[in-house]
Amino acid sequence: MIKEQSKLTSSSRLVFAQNAGHSIHLDRPDLVISQFEELSLQIRNMTLKA
Repeated sequence: MIKEQSKLTSSSRLVFAQNAGHSIHLDRPDLVISQFEELSLQIRNMTLKA
Protein backbone atom coordinates (compact mmCIF):
# COMPACT_ATOMS: atom_id res chain seq x y z
CA MET A 1 0.00 0.00 0.00
CA ILE A 2 2.84 2.43 0.78
CA LYS A 3 4.38 1.92 -2.65
CA GLU A 4 1.02 2.60 -4.28
CA GLN A 5 0.58 5.81 -2.30
CA SER A 6 4.01 7.02 -3.34
CA LYS A 7 2.85 6.94 -6.95
CA LEU A 8 -0.08 9.32 -6.38
CA THR A 9 1.97 12.30 -7.57
CA SER A 10 4.93 12.60 -9.89
CA SER A 11 6.89 14.55 -7.28
CA SER A 12 6.60 12.05 -4.42
CA ARG A 13 9.52 10.04 -3.15
CA LEU A 14 9.52 6.88 -1.06
CA VAL A 15 12.38 6.63 1.41
CA PHE A 16 12.93 3.64 3.67
CA ALA A 17 14.71 4.52 6.91
CA GLN A 18 17.19 1.75 7.56
CA ASN A 19 17.83 0.95 11.24
CA ALA A 20 14.78 2.92 12.40
CA GLY A 21 11.57 1.97 14.10
CA HIS A 22 8.33 3.93 14.36
CA SER A 23 10.11 6.94 15.88
CA ILE A 24 12.12 7.83 12.81
CA HIS A 25 12.75 11.34 14.12
CA LEU A 26 14.52 9.82 17.15
CA ASP A 27 16.21 6.87 15.44
CA ARG A 28 17.39 8.65 12.28
CA PRO A 29 17.28 12.43 12.75
CA ASP A 30 19.94 12.74 10.03
CA LEU A 31 17.58 11.24 7.47
CA VAL A 32 14.63 13.39 8.56
CA ILE A 33 16.74 16.55 8.36
CA SER A 34 18.18 15.70 4.95
CA GLN A 35 14.72 14.98 3.52
CA PHE A 36 13.35 18.28 4.86
CA GLU A 37 16.32 20.09 3.34
CA GLU A 38 15.68 18.49 -0.05
CA LEU A 39 11.97 19.33 0.16
CA SER A 40 12.80 22.92 1.07
CA LEU A 41 15.09 23.23 -1.96
CA GLN A 42 12.41 21.82 -4.25
CA ILE A 43 9.86 24.31 -2.93
CA ARG A 44 12.29 27.20 -3.36
CA ASN A 45 13.05 26.14 -6.93
CA MET A 46 9.33 25.91 -7.73
CA THR A 47 8.79 29.39 -6.27
CA LEU A 48 11.62 30.88 -8.31
CA LYS A 49 10.24 29.40 -11.53
CA ALA A 50 6.75 30.80 -10.94
